[in-house]
Amino acid sequence: MAQPGSNVGTKVELFMSCKNLINLDTMSKSDPLIQVLSATQKNGPWQEIGRTEQIKDNLNPVFATSLVIDYFFEVMTYLKFRVLDIDSKSGDLSGADQQGELETSIHEIAGARGQKLEKDLILNQGSKKAGQIIIRMEEITVGNDSCLIKMEGSQIPQVTCALCATQPMLEIYRLAEGDEPILIFRSNVSSGANPKWNEMSCTLQKLCNNDVYRPLVCKVLHHNSNGNNTLIGQAQCSPSNLFDGTVTELALTLEQNGEKKTTRQFNCESSSESQE
Repeated sequence: MAQPGSNVGTKVELFMSCKNLINLDTMSKSDPLIQVLSATQKNGPWQEIGRTEQIKDNLNPVFATSLVIDYFFEVMTYLKFRVLDIDSKSGDLSGADQQGELETSIHEIAGARGQKLEKDLILNQGSKKAGQIIIRMEEITVGNDSCLIKMEGSQIPQVTCALCATQPMLEIYRLAEGDEPILIFRSNVSSGANPKWNEMSCTLQKLCNNDVYRPLVCKVLHHNSNGNNTLIGQAQCSPSNLFDGTVTELALTLEQNGEKKTTRQFNCESSSESQE
């Protein structure tokens, strides 16, 4: 529990996504990221407190990188979310093009229904709307455990033309209130019918907010260069099932015409370790 002086608060995690962003590129789609800044006064000064990963060629990005911040109940903290299209591989934002921004406060996010705030992005401090940003907030459950999850596909079906190799990628979501999925991990893009993805090494808090019975949804998608990835199939499990070894294989299912069909499987290897 964070307690600067007499101010009582807690730590919260923010998850971010956007939709209907304006496109600033000519031959392709923009490559957005979100820079987050905070201030103790409405007009600043502003200080960067974090940023998401950059997502290539996508005007409806869902970011896997979250942000953990302090939420003091009796202190107003203002937040600015800047959506930027950057071309620099170094991450330098000096030459970035702005796709829109939102100024709000941690209290407004906390007071939104389900602690989910969806608002219009404004371009260049004017009145022109530039898509929407969705910010979800969840109070952190304290814990020190870490975990490692390794997954690989087995006979993933072809989803493109016969001459084109499938490029499978893996996304892992934890379910929020109302069974709404929150993206927590996006793998590298692999290839072929038996893909191997990079492992997910993180805290148990990041995986499931320290609730090992909280459902996880694993999605396997075919990566498209235009950003419109194709769902191959998905499966649901819990961290508890993964860690105790009762689940080592997950069958992928895909709903088509109201029916769920199994589309192959992927293998799981996982472990959890206490850092007490």
